Amino acid sequence: MEGQDSSVKGGVVIQTEAATNWTAGMFIEGVGDEQTSQTVFSSTSKEGNTSTATLEQVNGAVGYSAAFSRNGESSTYSVFIYRDGTLQASMGGIRSGEVLVHSVQNPELPPIVRPLGMTYDACMQACFRLSCAYCEHLYNGAQRTLPGGAREWQFDVSHPELHLKDGRVVEGDEVVMREELHKSKRQLHPLGAEQIQIQTTAPAIELRDENVTRACSIR
Repeated sequence: MEGQDSSVKGGVVIQTEAATNWTAGMFIEGVGDEQTSQTVFSSTSKEGNTSTATLEQVNGAVGYSAAFSRNGESSTYSVFIYRDGTLQASMGGIRSGEVLVHSVQNPELPPIVRPLGMTYDACMQACFRLSCAYCEHLYNGAQRTLPGGAREWQFDVSHPELHLKDGRVVEGDEVVMREELHKSKRQLHPLGAEQIQIQTTAPAIELRDENVTRACSIR
């Protein structure tokens, strides 16, 4: 999928038919050092509930934010940062759309997966004197509907140094942004997302190894 220019979002809609889990490897083509690119992932359920995750690249740093809406009302969300499956930091009560985490380049910490805006050839050239195994691994993203109906977005982290809005700096390889759903609003049989929409101001985005798990039907 190719964008038009840095100020206009190009996009694609993926029909997922009540998917409770959608995952894909992705390459988002980078822009110049002085420019910004923004990629927005949106999901919509059959009931019209929506969730979005926004990745914004600015001078090599990537900011993560999410927004959740249910029955026309915005929900707060929590952020969880993991490293090798172990929780490193978390924060809750975040307003929809608020950016809480930035992944920042640090020359002393090599990337974990291929950096979000870097081609394979550029990655191999940049890491010529290092172990370049990470160049083979695309940046992965996922949208899930959890038991009870809460939704979450999960993204790999290219650069493991993560700066939180409260001043903490931690190392991580995964960011999870999860809707905070009041117990009274939980669903017995959540249906998942009917479609995933991706819009970007980056020059291009490529998806690979896409996988969808659909909700079980209840008779």
